[in-house]
Amino acid sequence: MTEPLLIGMRGWEYPAWEGHFYPAELPADWRFCFYSNRLRSVLLPAETWPGVDASEVRRWPGECDAQFQFVLELPPELTRPDSVAAFDTHWAAFRTLIDPLHASTTGLLLRVSITTPPERDWLAHALSVLTSDKPVCVDLPSDAWRTPPVLTLLADTGTGLCWHANAEAPPHPGGRFMVGLTGGGNAKVLRGHIEALAAWQHGDSLAGLFVDAPGRPGMAEEARIIAEILGR
Repeated sequence: MTEPLLIGMRGWEYPAWEGHFYPAELPADWRFCFYSNRLRSVLLPAETWPGVDASEVRRWPGECDAQFQFVLELPPELTRPDSVAAFDTHWAAFRTLIDPLHASTTGLLLRVSITTPPERDWLAHALSVLTSDKPVCVDLPSDAWRTPPVLTLLADTGTGLCWHANAEAPPHPGGRFMVGLTGGGNAKVLRGHIEALAAWQHGDSLAGLFVDAPGRPGMAEEARIIAEILGR
C-alpha cells in the first residue's frame, strides 16, 4: 500500500520569502512553524547543516505536528569518498545531530559530489550504512556513475535514483524511496510530475516532489492542491 506523495520545498529559509510567503511581521524564529502549517513536508538541503546548532534541530519537532515529514539531504562531508573510515566518522556525528528528527524523517538524500570520480565500493559501503537507518535516494552526478554495476547496487539495496523532473524522462524504476526535484512549471507540468511519481510508486515505497526554486514558494502549494485533486 503506497503512502500519499510528499510535497514541499527544498528548504524554508529564503530572504525573498519575507513579505510574500511569510508575512512581513512574522518573527524569523516562527517561520518553520508557519511553513509546517502550509506544507506537510520539507527537504532540508545540504547547506543547512554546516551552520546549524544542535539546539535548533531539537526545537523543530516541537514546532510541527506529528504528521509533518522531513527528508534530509546529507551534508557535503558525506557526499565525497575521502575514505570509508572518514564516511563512518562523519555519519556518526551527523546521525547524532539529527536524532531528534528521526521519528519524523521519511528518508535520506545522498547527492554525490559532481567532482567525485565513480567509485562503486565507496557507494556500496555508504548505502549499506545509510539504508540500515532510513530509506535512501541517491543523486548520481553524471552518466559515468550510472553504469549497470551501480544501478544493480541501487536495486540490491532498495535505493532510489533521484529524479530531476524538468530535465529527465520518468523516474528510474525501483527502490524504496524516490525524491523528485522540480524547478516548477504550470499546472500541466506539475500534474505530469505528480503522475510520474505516482506511476513509480509500488508496494510500500515512498516518494516526494520538492520544489527547488527559492523564488517560487507558492509552486509547492499549487502542486499539493493538484495532488489532492488526483487523490495523491
